[in-house]
Order: sequence, then C-alpha cells, then structure tokens
Amino acid sequence: LSGAATIDEPTAILTIRDDDFNLVTPTMLLNEFFINSPGNDGGTEYGELAGTANSGMGSLYLAILDGDAGPGEGGTDLVVDLGSYFNGANGTTTVTAQNNWAFRVHSGTTQILRPELNTEVISNDTATYALLFSPDASLSTESFDYDWNNDGILELPAGIVIVDSLGNKDGGANDRTYGPAGNTIDSLLNPNVYVADAVSRKRGNTTPNSVAAWFHGDLIAVGDDPLVYDAPNFATGLPLTGSALSPGEQNTGTAIESPLVSLISVTPNAPVGTVTVAFNGPISQVLNGAPGAPGISITRPDGSQFPQVDIDPVIVGFETNTLTLSFTGAAVVGGMLPVGNFRLNFLGNNITGNARAVDADNNATAGGNSFFDFSVSAASTVAGRRLFYNQSGGGSTRYDGNNLAINASDDNAIATDKTAYLWENPGAATFANVSSYTKGINGIMIDISGSHPSITADDFIFRVGNNNSPGLWATANAPTSISVRAGAGTGGSDRVEIIWNTGAPIKQWLNVITLANADTGLAQAVGYPVGHGDQFFFGNAVGNTGLGDTTINSTVTVTDEAAIRANPAALATNIPITNLYDVGRNASVTVADESSARLNGTNSTTATKYLNLTTAPAAPEADGGDGGGDELSPLVASDSGVASALTAPALTSEEIKVPGWIKNRLDSIDLNTGK
Repeated sequence: LSGAATIDEPTAILTIRDDDFNLVTPTMLLNEFFINSPGNDGGTEYGELAGTANSGMGSLYLAILDGDAGPGEGGTDLVVDLGSYFNGANGTTTVTAQNNWAFRVHSGTTQILRPELNTEVISNDTATYALLFSPDASLSTESFDYDWNNDGILELPAGIVIVDSLGNKDGGANDRTYGPAGNTIDSLLNPNVYVADAVSRKRGNTTPNSVAAWFHGDLIAVGDDPLVYDAPNFATGLPLTGSALSPGEQNTGTAIESPLVSLISVTPNAPVGTVTVAFNGPISQVLNGAPGAPGISITRPDGSQFPQVDIDPVIVGFETNTLTLSFTGAAVVGGMLPVGNFRLNFLGNNITGNARAVDADNNATAGGNSFFDFSVSAASTVAGRRLFYNQSGGGSTRYDGNNLAINASDDNAIATDKTAYLWENPGAATFANVSSYTKGINGIMIDISGSHPSITADDFIFRVGNNNSPGLWATANAPTSISVRAGAGTGGSDRVEIIWNTGAPIKQWLNVITLANADTGLAQAVGYPVGHGDQFFFGNAVGNTGLGDTTINSTVTVTDEAAIRANPAALATNIPITNLYDVGRNASVTVADESSARLNGTNSTTATKYLNLTTAPAAPEADGGDGGGDELSPLVASDSGVASALTAPALTSEEIKVPGWIKNRLDSIDLNTGK
C-alpha cells in the first residue's frame, strides 16, 4: 500500500456521568436557604448543601422551581450544575452571589459564585428547592418549564431523581410545590401567617424530603441583622434563642452544640491604630453597613459619624475568639485615628457566633447592645535620641561622676557633638554619628513625649552589625538596665535611659528600634516595618578622632594615635566632654588614650563602616549569631566563613611582636587590592 489518505471524522463530545450516588443514604442534602432579606435581596440570598466532607457531587443539580399559579408555574428560577465541585472540607457547599456577596463564608466551605444571585433570583413567593440526581442526561441550566401543563407533576428528563426537596408556600390558593408529600411549609399554618424568609435544616437531622427536618421563620427587620431569626412570633422550630443563619457552617444545634458567645472585653491598642475585641467563643459574621445596621461601628459618643472616619471598621480574626479592628477614612493617617472621642457600638443581633446572635452586653442572653467609649490623644513623639558616656569622668565631679547607675548625673555625660543616624536623612553617616569611647556604646537616651511608666526592655529591639543590611544584623546583648526618668527629657518629655554595664556594643553599629505600642505611646511610623514607632543608629570605633576617616570608613590609624599624643590634657584643665582626644572619657588625655588608639587600629576591611541607608531597615530576621555584643554581622549571609575572617579585629601589639613600622604598614594594606 502506497500513498496517503485523509479521512474526515465528525467531532463528538463524550460526557461521562456519575451514576453511583447513594439514594438510600444520600451523602449530600439541602441544608439552608436565605430566601427574602428584610432589605435588598441582591447579594444576600444563598442556597446551601451539607454532607460528607470533600465528597464529589457528580450528576447532582441544585434547582429552584417557581410555584406561583400562572404561566411561570413549574419553571426554574435557578439551576446549578454541581458536577464539577467537591463538597467543602467542613462538609458544606454554599451557592452565593458572584460580585456583591453580603456575608462571609467559612474557610472550610466550597463557595460557588453565581451572577444570577447578584440580584434577586430566589422567589419570595411559593417555590420548591430541590437537589436532583441525573445520572443519564445533563439537565439544562437555562430557564425551563418542567410543569408545562400546570398539573403539579414535574416532567423531568428520564432517570432524574429528587434526592431532597423543600417547598415554601406563601398561601396562594392555586400555588404548587413539587416533590414528595410532606415536604412543604404552608404559611397559612405558621404563627401570624408569615412566609418564611429563611429555612435551616435541624442539626443532625438527615431525613430527606421532610418539612419536619427544618426550622424556619422571618428574619429580624432592616436595622438589625438579617441573619437572625425573628423569634418567637414569626418562627417555627427554632432550637435556641438567637438562632441564626450560618453560611458555610453547622446550623444551630443544642445549647451544647451551639453555646452562646459573649463579648468579654474591648482593648484599644494605644496609640489607637487598632482595637482588640475579645469573646468567649469564635465569631462567624459581623454585619456591615450595606444591608443593614453594622454589627460593630465606630462613631462619636453621641452616635453621630466622626468626620472622615468610616463607620465600618476593617475586621480580621473571624473563626477565632478575638477580632482586631482597624479603621479607614480620610482622617485616618498611617492607620491612626485622629485625636478625639470615639464610641464603638456593638449590636448583638448583628454579630453571630456558633450560629447564634452574640451576647453583646454580657448578660447571658443572645442579642443585646453595648458600647465602649474611648479617647484618642495625640500620639507620643520622640523628642530626642542621645548617646551618653556611662561611667565616665575619671572622678566624682566630672561627667556622670564615674557612676554605673542610671541617675540625673548622666545628663552631664551626654555626647553633645554626636547625633543619631536616621535612614530618612539623605546621605551617609559621618563621624558625628560615631563614638570613640573605649567602653563602647554603653549609654543611650530616648526622650518620648507623654507619660511612660510601663516601658521595659520588651518595648525595644536592639541589633548590632557593620553593613547596610540592618535586617540581617544580630541581636545585641540585652541592656543591663532600662529606666524612665519622668519629665527629665526635652520639653518635659520622659527620658528613657538604657545602659550596658557589660557587653556593650563596640566597634560596630547599634540599631535601636522603639516599638509602637501602649507603653511607648508611639504611632506606627510611616514607611517602617509593622510595629516600629522609631529607630536610629549610633556607631562605635574605639580610639577614633575622625582625622583619618574616609567617606566610607571610620578608620583608626597612626594618625589618630599621633593626634592624641600631640594633645595631652590633665584633669585639672577641665576639658569638655566633646574633646576628640579623650577617647576614654575620663576628662583627661593621657597615654592611656594614645594606647587605646594604637591597640584598636583598623584598616579598610576591619573599620567601622559609615552606613548609607536609603530605605527603612527591614524587620529583624532570625538572629544570625549568639547575640554577643562584640560580634559583627556577616558581610554576605552566605559567606559567613569569609566574612568572619574579614571582620576580625586588628591584632594588637601585644599579640604580634614586630617593629611598629611593619605593623603600621600591615594595618594600612587594603586586603581587596593588596596595596
């Protein structure tokens, strides 16, 4: 056989359908329907199924059939093909609006988004809700009349079985519901002849096609939560007071299955950027202001809206016992509320937990309202960042009197010629940011406006390093002591003193981060990592006079040693604390200072580097070392062996017995170039 031939075959679609669904003990049943919101139905209506977690739903359909007498009788309002979905991990599947869903769905549910539910589609009148199994044929998802002759019998395609159904009849004399007998709620039999706004399957009841398996009722009117059933006069069979719809969760059960959730405490996280609200059980829903009154709102104490502060807070923490509120609006800057008086309002029927209205006034009853008033004062600010030479002066009359303790004398030891390096300030650090003190950076002062009696070490982060990646720096040794001298700072601010009697940061940089919290009163700093209210840097290069520095290195060389030797000063000369040559800060310049410069000599590799940061330092990463104050961070995280060698301190003259001129020459060699 030679040559070639092309044979055109018609295109065909192969459909494989699931036909092993157990109709005797179904793994899926109807579970809940939100039919008629007291307000706008669009975005609030939904249908829900419940059954075996993670089970497939091949060949299943959810259908809603119109039952009002007339031409639409038996027609479909909504048909959802469930075949491509698996039931949720928590055993529920919820069919909701696609774009404007008014509530939230539990993280474990399967949510099917349908554009039809963006507007009202579930009939408020007589209708039947049905779960259909169609193993032999696909069911049309378009509108279709399955009771074309209006005789009350559905003309469904062959092989389709009604797995579960529920009819809801509004009292129309000739209206119809479909499915097995005993599956219909008749409004004429309801208290006050209500037509059910919502229906929920009784928890644990798996009887299909039975009205006895359901509780139902009207929902509390607009101005309250449209998820809570209106008991006792407009509901039937409610298991508990405060029973509510629970999209994506277990329906209301017994008092043991659905214990009442109560509001326990409200804590503004000063300065008020967030508020923590604690309950004794998990919270599922908080109604926002769109379909009704918000479950939690922020207003003025008189209930009026605070100008340019949105009434609905942003809420996180659902499915837990603790909600965190944050706020939005033109007056909310950097996440902080403006100065003023505020009220948080809690409407118990607008908040649900365990499928019930929450006890908002903590009186052991579902529902109820409460409020919490609080004020926002101007956030504290940092009025000063200072370096001081603790235990300096060489005697009891100079500087801080050579005293280790924190006291008012420390103000006399402030390095008035040194300023903190801030990343916000353009350009690299300079000698004005670096101390030459032989005891390292052993004293820091931070002036913070306001009163701060509760400040501790937990309100700070201390990091040490010697490169432009502070986020990778090691944790500094813990300070020996932190104390607040009330009113002793600039303009009557509190002066926070931090000292290291041992293990002070030395020959490197210290990064001081003050946290934004209730103790410090600081607001979250704009552009900083979350939780940081302020941060700054001071460097140390023991024995440096600044005379031999470059723009990138705070280098200690023979230039510094010679300058110190040329500028001796006795204690009696009363030299100022800013004297460049008094590196021991004992109020004199002696051979001891000269020796400090010689014994701590550095070169371009080992020198303290002048920082040049252009962005806020990243939040601290895992500690790269043992936290020792003498440890330098690796230059490159992956090259720790090389880096540790390059950053080793220069050898002292006691460690190498060579002529001074050779040692000086070795110290001046650039290890990168060999020159």
